[in-house]
Amino acid sequence: VNMVIRGANSQLQGTGISGLMICGMGGIGKTHLVIETLNKAGLVQGEDWWKNSGKCSALGVYQLLYEHRDGGIVVMDDTDLWNDKQAMNIMKAALDTYGERVVSWNTKGADQIGLPRCFKTKASVIFITNEG
Repeated sequence: VNMVIRGANSQLQGTGISGLMICGMGGIGKTHLVIETLNKAGLVQGEDWWKNSGKCSALGVYQLLYEHRDGGIVVMDDTDLWNDKQAMNIMKAALDTYGERVVSWNTKGADQIGLPRCFKTKASVIFITNEG
């Protein structure tokens, strides 16, 4: 989690990572660990990091990443993405290892909700899941 924090910090970019997956059985403190680490680092929920729990469509993932494209950390906590190929492709683009990460949604869906069909992102993502 600290390496994601370093990767999301614009002054330290290049010294951390842009994504992390934490897997384990329910109730062992995965979410607690992430939130506690973010808070101890002085990051503020709603300003430096955002949490999504539960259902999120592929277009919803695209919108969430677009809203936080300028940086920060998006925490996807037990979000139902694993069986959604479109959502996983969006995440793959968002967490690409190239210097510039471009995410695309080339269908009318983006247009209909007022989003561009592609954007550059600096957001980092932490996945928390019971799936394994």
